Amino acid sequence: MPKTADGTDAVPGHGGWPTLTARLLGPMMVTLNGRVVDTASSRRTRYLLSYLLLHRRSAVPRDVLMDTFWPDARPAAARNSLHVALTGVRRVLADACPEPVLERRHGGYRLAPELPVWVDVDDFELCRRGGQQAQRSGDGETARAAYAAADRLYGGDLLA
Repeated sequence: MPKTADGTDAVPGHGGWPTLTARLLGPMMVTLNGRVVDTASSRRTRYLLSYLLLHRRSAVPRDVLMDTFWPDARPAAARNSLHVALTGVRRVLADACPEPVLERRHGGYRLAPELPVWVDVDDFELCRRGGQQAQRSGDGETARAAYAAADRLYGGDLLA
């Protein structure tokens, strides 16, 4: 299987769309079509991109983003800060891939639903839950294997 820039197995793309992989447990590492996305140069961009990755199942309303990141700001200032952060996210994604992968939808923002995305947090949670379920049912071998898989995914605290 081909490797991404961070050495992990690449997730095959669908229908010509690029593939996005994100490691959020420990130091953040995002790749788009195997190219590293710059998440180090702007904290605002890094936090907004990670939030959109963790909430990618549906569009996140603009007001929710403003309240989450700038709760004490006046509405106009929060809206301006959000637009600056969104511009940063669009820029770092466009630097890695020319396809527009961030979209505005009904007053909210999300990653394009067609975009194949792999996030380590999702697999970590699946392994952890599988280990707990196996442990409850008395299957120690399966529990150990699931916990070992979760341990391999764990690179540190979320967004360390």
